[in-house]
Amino acid sequence: MIPEPAALQTIRAYHQRSKHRFEAYAPGPGTLDWDAQPAPFRDFQGAVSIPLPSLADALQNPPLATALRQPFSSLGQSANVIEPGLDALGVLFQLALGITAWKSYGPDRWAVRANPSSGNLHPVEGYLFLHGMTGLSDGLYHYCPDSHALELRAEFDAIDGPPQMLIGLSSVMWREAWK
Repeated sequence: MIPEPAALQTIRAYHQRSKHRFEAYAPGPGTLDWDAQPAPFRDFQGAVSIPLPSLADALQNPPLATALRQPFSSLGQSANVIEPGLDALGVLFQLALGITAWKSYGPDRWAVRANPSSGNLHPVEGYLFLHGMTGLSDGLYHYCPDSHALELRAEFDAIDGPPQMLIGLSSVMWREAWK
């Protein structure tokens, strides 16, 4: 058997020390450094921001509303194609990564989001690469859940070819590791 590199041994040891178990939670640091608390939302100052329609507004689009009301049992069956646009993107991001409610206790206020997250830290960030979508420049966008908007991070020259949309997820590891 080939011995593990030291870095891999370190990673495995950290995992063993920090994982939850059926009989107990992982040990915490005892206290939190509130001065080092990471920002709950990533935004890029100076980026062009494109507001997305809310779910309630998008439901005014009949084909989209019909698609969203389909029972889960019909998934996988042929259905009408929903044209990608701001309505569809607004629904997608609100249901996948958006804020579902705000909670408060005393002076503290925090967001509850659609995607689950241990400790309400939400390290997952959404990105969108678009080409050929009506109403949006070809480019790379970042989703901002606090403003329910897309931030244009990079604009690309128009290219030939069919419309394309790629969704990427990244993680802000410091948000998760802080607690």
